[in-house]
Amino acid sequence: MLSFKQFILEKNPCWKGYKQLGMKNKKGKEVPNCIPESVDQEIHSTEMFHPESIESKRHVGYKSKNKLVKMKIDDFLTLAKKLNPKEEAGSAHKQENIKKSLDSGERIKEIPYLYIDSENFGNSDEHYVTGHEGRNRAKELKRRGYTHMPVELRHGDVRWDQQNDPSRWDYRETWPTKLRSEDKDKVLPYPVTRDDSGKSYE
Repeated sequence: MLSFKQFILEKNPCWKGYKQLGMKNKKGKEVPNCIPESVDQEIHSTEMFHPESIESKRHVGYKSKNKLVKMKIDDFLTLAKKLNPKEEAGSAHKQENIKKSLDSGERIKEIPYLYIDSENFGNSDEHYVTGHEGRNRAKELKRRGYTHMPVELRHGDVRWDQQNDPSRWDYRETWPTKLRSEDKDKVLPYPVTRDDSGKSYE
């Protein structure tokens, strides 16, 4: 039998026209935080990650192919490879372990990431995801009401800090506008603009 807290996290406890966005404290008890469905509120989960993990990746290093960004959790899950039913069963067990860890007050140490590659050494309009890590962290954060999380983009071709100066050797003339999912069946807007390519995580 589900506990009350499990029920309100796994079911929709809000009345029609409202949706749950995490929990709130009311008279010393945790209750669903219900907001109108029309409200598109961003809830970032950076606080759920170990500060040292964030700080170690906050700034884009010289000629680095890794960049930390804030990404919609739904976008990350869309881009990640889908699981078959057997894999889903194992995934649920891992997510439960993450839940217990966060419930105990621990923070997430390993930041989710996406491996990205491209044709023509990065000079292409569409890049694609070739691998990922962090599905269960993403699912647990979403279950807790968060909408965004830090994700490290690990690119095979693009050196992020070199993309605002055409005179740089590693400058890519064509900046991508699309990112294809690991399963190749979904395409989302590219998560980084050229102007933001060398900026630090905020």
